[in-house]
Amino acid sequence: TRLGKTGKIVILGDLQQKDITSENDGLSWAIRLSERFEEIKKIDLKGNHRHDLVQKILDFTYKTK
Repeated sequence: TRLGKTGKIVILGDLQQKDITSENDGLSWAIRLSERFEEIKKIDLKGNHRHDLVQKILDFTYKTK
């Protein structure tokens, strides 16, 4: 409600790391808004943009499931 005409809001999140099991969390709501309004853009990162150790942990986690 306080966003100026030239302002921007950036929301970062990872749906795989949310601790709310329903679709009524804030990140899911923001994604639904991006699907409805062309002024809201959603960008999906294609890979890990964190420390290399994080990718090793992710690889280990998903290969052992």
